[in-house]
Amino acid sequence: MYKKALLAGAVFAGLAVISGAFAAHGLQRITQDPQLIENFKTASSYQMYHALAILITAVLLKNSKSILLNTAVYLFVSGIVLFSCSLFLISYLKIRNIQIPGYVTLITPIGGLCFISGWFFLILSLFKQNSVH
Repeated sequence: MYKKALLAGAVFAGLAVISGAFAAHGLQRITQDPQLIENFKTASSYQMYHALAILITAVLLKNSKSILLNTAVYLFVSGIVLFSCSLFLISYLKIRNIQIPGYVTLITPIGGLCFISGWFFLILSLFKQNSVH
């Protein structure tokens, strides 16, 4: 599992750099809406933070078969897909003047809950490891 987590973390980190560069340079040519640009930057930042969290968790997984660590990885990945990708989608739809379906705006906070839960499982795994040794 740790190799898949390393790959996922690296891919998400690379995509975060690309989306961050686009937010800083390309997006401002497309829209002048500061809230839209800020939302896009938020999505990129949170994607990078959690890509790094995936990489750290993957390193911990190399010497462990902890279900808690595995769960943390899945939650971080889910958070990126739900939180960051929904913000990217909302930005795209606003730029194109396409009406945003109501369910899309509900996806973002679910992604945020995945992030929070991922950190909870990571912390829980660290406490569990410390109590065993």
